[in-house]
Amino acid sequence: MAAVQEIPASDIGKVETDKKVKLEGLLKERPTPEQLHKDQILKAPSTVSPTLHNAMNELAPHFEARPDVQKRKSETASSLQPTIKSMEMQMRRVSLKRQLEKRPEIDELVERSILHDPRLHGSVQQAATALEREQAKDKIAQIIAHHHDDDVLKKAKDLGVEVPAQT
Repeated sequence: MAAVQEIPASDIGKVETDKKVKLEGLLKERPTPEQLHKDQILKAPSTVSPTLHNAMNELAPHFEARPDVQKRKSETASSLQPTIKSMEMQMRRVSLKRQLEKRPEIDELVERSILHDPRLHGSVQQAATALEREQAKDKIAQIIAHHHDDDVLKKAKDLGVEVPAQT
């Protein structure tokens, strides 16, 4: 057995400090796991488990033979262009059909005074419109005449509505 060298108690602190300094120096010079992997000393990066590393190595040839992602996207896109165009046209047709189904009928538009009655010719249409206005004025005048509020009658006269004499 080797003899253990006795260190005096006064030198223990100095020896410990020397060992720390030497150890810190060695640790600073120590290569990182990434450097060891790069130098092919370690087989796998320290962040990857050995099982995963083995699986990656087995799949690596398949990934290398795989075509570029951008190339695949452009090839796929160009092969689908005719289908995309036909689907867009079909979607437009469906949308137009739905809009036409929701469109109000001509009679409803005439009722709501959006369109003039298409059965009437231009000059006849103008006369019909003027007649409808006159009828509406007469109806309002009758309603106002039966209303016995003097303020309402005065306002109607101020607006130019002919109010028939009250009976």
